[in-house]
Amino acid sequence: MSVLDRALTVLFVSVGNEALHGFVDDLRARAPRWRLVGVDVRDDAAGLYRCDARALVPRRRDPAYWSALQALVERERVDVVYPLATEDQDLFAAPGAAERLGVPVVVSSAAAVAVANHKVALFRRLADRPHLLPAWREVAGSAAAVAALRQLLSQHGAALLKSDVGTGGAGLLLVGEPGADPAPATGRAPVPLAVVEAALAEGGPLARRAVPALFDDAAWPRQVVAWLPGEEYSVDVLADGGATRVAVVRLRTRASGGLALTSRVVDAPDVEAAAREVVAAVGLSYVANVQFRRDAGGTPRLLEINPRIPGTIGLSVAAGCNLPLAAIAQALGEALPVPAPRVGLTGCRYQGLVLHAEGHP
Repeated sequence: MSVLDRALTVLFVSVGNEALHGFVDDLRARAPRWRLVGVDVRDDAAGLYRCDARALVPRRRDPAYWSALQALVERERVDVVYPLATEDQDLFAAPGAAERLGVPVVVSSAAAVAVANHKVALFRRLADRPHLLPAWREVAGSAAAVAALRQLLSQHGAALLKSDVGTGGAGLLLVGEPGADPAPATGRAPVPLAVVEAALAEGGPLARRAVPALFDDAAWPRQVVAWLPGEEYSVDVLADGGATRVAVVRLRTRASGGLALTSRVVDAPDVEAAAREVVAAVGLSYVANVQFRRDAGGTPRLLEINPRIPGTIGLSVAAGCNLPLAAIAQALGEALPVPAPRVGLTGCRYQGLVLHAEGHP
């Protein structure tokens, strides 16, 4: 009997993450006997109301968090746990997490997450593969960041100061004159280098409000990365111990911060090959999202990895590849076949709405 035909209970953690909405309907159609349980810290997390059962849990740092999850796993007879948020990955990949819950957890190894979830560690890991990386510098303070920005601007016209962790473009500062952008993003307006230099020299409250990313003292080390002028790609990958089983390459054409608004499934063998190499070097498992941009010569260069299901997974699912479903089966010991994606399908992100009545159980 296939895992899709069994009566299983899947616990999704952090269902305020929009990724759930992209694959849950297809999952229900293909595995109708699965029972879905969702948890979050907020009662307005929309994903709670896409599940069959729901519960609120304490915040991750609360000592009661794990005991609440353990009680839920036991009460709901959970078979597998799937953490969805970026912040969940380090927590659930830590040694002993699965043992504490007593069931499989769909998460990469602690070593892989520690690299993938931290941009500086990721670029350090790939330092012996310069063909994968843009020009970059590791910086440990505001003065060093401005010096690195100045150097890379002289060579590439623009550069970015990036936080070591975070998603959605949080903490990102674009400096210089990037020129035409094939994947424009709202909220990513460039700042002249002179403004950044003046803010560093002034250093007071006005400067901190003008360029807050420069003065986030808790966020070092960080990286300064050369601007890449080419097309941007997001690759959804299903992997097992660093071996890619399926890859769906999406060309991103518009974004809001770091979130894709419009994208299209494409056949880009060089981008897929680069994603496979990155996944192998880091040792990722289950679903991950690897992002690239082409440099001025057309070579795909790595931007970052999200070692989790991306918010735009719905496009890959619509293209025939329900990678989260296959990842759950993989965690339970079954390698479901996943077809090649339907190339040419375009996805346009919009604000959805999940309804539930007052007193909804």
